Amino acid sequence: MKFVSRIWNLPKLAHITLNIIPEYKCCFPAPTAISPNVEHLFVTGVYFASTQMDDLFRSTPRLRSLLVEMTCENSIKPYSVVLPSLNHLHITIHSGEKNAIKKLLGNLPNLNTLKIEMFNFCLNGNDWETIITKRLLKLKQFAFKIEDDFSAGSIINTEMAQLLETFRSQFWIDTHQWFVQFDLFETDEYSLYTLPYAFEDFSRLPILSKSTCPDDYKYFHAYDRVTNLSSPLLSHGNKSQFHFHNLHQLSIKCPIYQSGWSFISNLNYLHTLSLYWYDGGKSVCSLLQSIIDRAPKLKSLRLLTLLSPSAISQMISFRYKSSSIRQLDLQPLGDWYDKQECEILKRSPLGMQCETLCIRVENRACIFDIVDTMTNLRSLNVRSRDDTWKENVTSDDDELLLWLKKCLPSTCTITRDTLSQSRHIRLWIR
Repeated sequence: MKFVSRIWNLPKLAHITLNIIPEYKCCFPAPTAISPNVEHLFVTGVYFASTQMDDLFRSTPRLRSLLVEMTCENSIKPYSVVLPSLNHLHITIHSGEKNAIKKLLGNLPNLNTLKIEMFNFCLNGNDWETIITKRLLKLKQFAFKIEDDFSAGSIINTEMAQLLETFRSQFWIDTHQWFVQFDLFETDEYSLYTLPYAFEDFSRLPILSKSTCPDDYKYFHAYDRVTNLSSPLLSHGNKSQFHFHNLHQLSIKCPIYQSGWSFISNLNYLHTLSLYWYDGGKSVCSLLQSIIDRAPKLKSLRLLTLLSPSAISQMISFRYKSSSIRQLDLQPLGDWYDKQECEILKRSPLGMQCETLCIRVENRACIFDIVDTMTNLRSLNVRSRDDTWKENVTSDDDELLLWLKKCLPSTCTITRDTLSQSRHIRLWIR
């Protein structure tokens, strides 16, 4: 990532946002140049090693806002660089260590807002109280989420009660009115977070929840910031305390029972739906239609299933109608669409209005037919079963790529995605 040094050397740059999407999450190289003007830095998709944080602070001495992901090694050098300019920090930490976190935050004396996610380790209420009262004296806004698991042989109810008790001191309840919730999952993993929930992603619904929130303190809007809900556990447990009003992305795994919908009160903002299931029961059909009917802004539909392409094509052929859906991801697990199945898809209402399609086809002739007949199509991500591409083949010798460029109109831009594991073909159609 040689571009990092170039970015930090830009003399007038004040705001940096980097959203990097590598195939595998990797370490971001700490900049070596000093940028005197950068005040806001937001980096997603890659992480910093804990040993790089001092380098990052040295290279951006005027930093005021920072969003970053960090891994925390067991044997780390002490954090030594103090950054008094930093006011707002959103940080995700993997496998941390208490003393290291205390030292890192202690070097940020003017921090006003702290939003922190931690995985595979836990700080209890006493730990946080010590950090905030001794090191973060100017902190006004604080939100955290912790995901960890109980060790083997733990008495879960006892340890859960003891953990929550550390968040019931005067500091938490009276001084700041910072309430926390504990969610327990089937796997003995748990999530602990402040209320209201301050993060966009909510991955699982629990089998048990406990909170320090008083009974008369209602949090009907506690999850309004959640825009991405992904849960395979929609069908059991008491979900009365969960209400999602602002979902933009929804990923669910069937089967799901009607009672599972009680906590999703509004799909007016939903634009992406991913549905996972393993049989073709009527419940799936009715569920999909129910979501489509309730989601006027639904743009992208992904169906991931063990059903055959024939069953999927028949399922969506004339059953579902939506004026808003423009993107279809129809990649079955381990099977390929043949000519007839592609024909059914092309003639369906969703197929005729489709602008972006992800699909796996039996042969290259299917690609030609899709491009030729789906008149609204603008982007196609496709894999063909007769593709002979190998790792050491260049684009000049890519047989399928050359065939497509020869047979398809010149208005198509055709490339192969060599960075992803699937190595699929990408077509942009003008």
